[in-house]
Amino acid sequence: MLSPDDDSHPGSFPSSRRDGTVGENFHGSGIEERECAGEEGVAAPIGHPVLARAREKTGWLASLEAERFDVWKTVGGVRGLCETILPSVVFILVFAFTHALAPSIGAPLAVSLLALLVRLIQRIDILPALGGIVGIVLSALWAWRSGDISNYFALGLLTNAGYAAVLLLSLLVRYPALGFVIGAMRADLTAWRTSTTEAGRLTRRRYTLVTWIWVGLFVARVVVQGPLYLMGATTALALARLIMGPFVYALVAWVSWLLVRGLPPVDQVIEK
Repeated sequence: MLSPDDDSHPGSFPSSRRDGTVGENFHGSGIEERECAGEEGVAAPIGHPVLARAREKTGWLASLEAERFDVWKTVGGVRGLCETILPSVVFILVFAFTHALAPSIGAPLAVSLLALLVRLIQRIDILPALGGIVGIVLSALWAWRSGDISNYFALGLLTNAGYAAVLLLSLLVRYPALGFVIGAMRADLTAWRTSTTEAGRLTRRRYTLVTWIWVGLFVARVVVQGPLYLMGATTALALARLIMGPFVYALVAWVSWLLVRGLPPVDQVIEK
């Protein structure tokens, strides 16, 4: 879940799609399928050492259990950051010089295709680049068919609004969605939800707060970028998307790490 390019490449949602090194992706890590299934050929449970090795390579969630926050791992490394922001930077530059629809939406797509080609040549995981291309293609098609370059950003706005709505709904029913995601990473998918210990109550409060923080990120993107979209302020909108993409994402991930690190097991008795 929750990747840095949720805003820079509309239509994509978190996970570790922007990992730029060989073997950093679970499916490309060199772990054979039979090993991922466990010794007996059955699915490895949450907390299984195989999954532990795989998940420690994935996006902002990987940082939650680390002793030190790794901002580069969070945004996918140098390659991941470049693949995330370069299409937006190219869009801004081309639009500033041409104010034309075709080159402005075609140039970012060309950059993403180049990133895919480089990955193919280097024989590394192409899924991160494919994810970025899908978002750009859908956004470009929307803008092209409507004839309005501002619609290049419409899908990203809808995506952020959707994320905010889902997380907010989970909070309203008192099942904070990110609690289950983080709980799975900590080999505790649901026990934190019903635990009556002090550690369990503390974990619930922290998971709820983390979910609220991510709601705040998605809502902030919509609140800031929505009016710019409606006004047709394309350059300002592109800049806002760039700033509120991987940079703000990394900040929110760091705050999440601060809240989650050091949480005791939910069944642990906290001595006062």
